[in-house]
Amino acid sequence: MCIHVNSAPARRMSELIGHKTVTYYTGKGKNRKKRTKQVPQYRHYTVPSTAKGTETYIWGSHKNDDKEVAIRENAPMMQEENYEEKYGTIDVNSPEFIALSLLKTKQFFKRSATLAGYVQDEFVKVGRVDRDVRQRQVGIWVLQATAMPSVLVETGFISNPEEERYLNSEEGQTELAECIIRAVRQYEKWLQGKQTEEPNNNTQPVASAGNTKAFLEMVENKEKNKIKM
Repeated sequence: MCIHVNSAPARRMSELIGHKTVTYYTGKGKNRKKRTKQVPQYRHYTVPSTAKGTETYIWGSHKNDDKEVAIRENAPMMQEENYEEKYGTIDVNSPEFIALSLLKTKQFFKRSATLAGYVQDEFVKVGRVDRDVRQRQVGIWVLQATAMPSVLVETGFISNPEEERYLNSEEGQTELAECIIRAVRQYEKWLQGKQTEEPNNNTQPVASAGNTKAFLEMVENKEKNKIKM
């Protein structure tokens, strides 16, 4: 989970402040005549954006290929010290690993969306403006380059003076933190329920595909342990 503050550009405004007399000429030679006209004058200025509220991002579904690559590239960093004894040799470029990585990618997408939904629900309960769960169309590295479910939480708009005061206040920070903690706990309960529903195949495999599956299950168990609070 990555926690951010949002920002929106200031609004450009204009205000009529009067008129200016402008001289111009028409015609040529003897027919040339001097004329005047009134041209409106404006004052241009900007005001802070009124955008407010929270939104939680997950990676865009069109970025699933990047997520799948991340699972493969991060695999060596997630290996246990004695992983070869438990799981055998893991070839992240093997067809078996690639196929199961794709399945994990789909699973992580659902889990990311579920966690993001819990986060937004908790924000709504304390009166925050709900800007919904969103898929980021432009890639966010912390979302797509992680071999696990991932969300990015935009807690409010620092470009809005009202929101800025809330985000800088101890009360606001405490409220936001408590919302996120409750959301993670809800997600943990949901995840435990999913694990209860699914069969546990954490046996010692001997085939290449079995080694790959056991290895990815080990990664998933690490994920569950990280979110326990």
